[in-house]
Amino acid sequence: MNAQWTAGFYAAGNGVEPYSSIPWSMYTSVVHFAATPGSNGTVSLGYLTQSDISSFIASRPSGKKAILCISDAPGGSFANNTTSSLVGTFASNIANFVNSNGYDGVDFDWEQNVNVTQFNTFLQQMRSALPGKLITTDMGNWNSLQSVAAASQSYLDQINIMCYDLDYSAGYSWYVDAVLQAGNTSVMTCDWRVNAFTSAGVAASKIGVGMPFYGRVYSGVTAAQQSSGNGSTVLYRNLVTNSSYWQPQYQGYDSAHKGQYLSIPSPATWISYTGTEEIGDIVSWAKSKGYGGYMTYSLD
Repeated sequence: MNAQWTAGFYAAGNGVEPYSSIPWSMYTSVVHFAATPGSNGTVSLGYLTQSDISSFIASRPSGKKAILCISDAPGGSFANNTTSSLVGTFASNIANFVNSNGYDGVDFDWEQNVNVTQFNTFLQQMRSALPGKLITTDMGNWNSLQSVAAASQSYLDQINIMCYDLDYSAGYSWYVDAVLQAGNTSVMTCDWRVNAFTSAGVAASKIGVGMPFYGRVYSGVTAAQQSSGNGSTVLYRNLVTNSSYWQPQYQGYDSAHKGQYLSIPSPATWISYTGTEEIGDIVSWAKSKGYGGYMTYSLD
């Protein structure tokens, strides 16, 4: 892909892909998902176990980077741990966790209750606490995260933009990860999401384009932007092994918005997903914009 980086998320406890099967050769770094903020400036294991950590680190080949993700998805609070009285302790504890467990860096997935001032101070302290280690973030254009990215980009190696769930709460069938608005400003797309960051002043070379390895199933419709309510998630591994869905005559591609889909006439079903044709277009688009890399979620 000729990128500075290609980062892939590996979800602990996924039950289908053992640590020994992580495709390290395809990535410059793999992100271990996920620990979480604890209480009083501590780090909680979250979805991880010490056995998970040992297996993950042991699977890392020479020349690759093993990154710890700290996310609020397991239920922890970044906001509570980055107050003026705790932020230094929290940064120190994260650095100790990263170093003592043999990680090559840390990834922050702070999505809920974002405090812009606290986030910026926190990232500055993390850079001081982890000199020489990778520090990356996962962001979208909500809760003023683009302003955090712009203010703190000098402390960050990667700002990976989550170009997925773009159909979230649309109320109609849409692509989970469409690339281009193509003049249709009523829809959410990757270029719309990334443009919020570049418009805020984030350097293109700091931006990674994130793409999902899952899709969305909409019942009762056969095309995009048809009334259907919200779709249900389908993992790519399950989609391609479903003989009712995965048939050549159902496969289509929206060349304007760059979105891959299945359109099934009976029973009426429309499924958006990330396929190889779309990935090729994402890469071409990202190269043309000078973006720094790519991110995928998740390997299993």
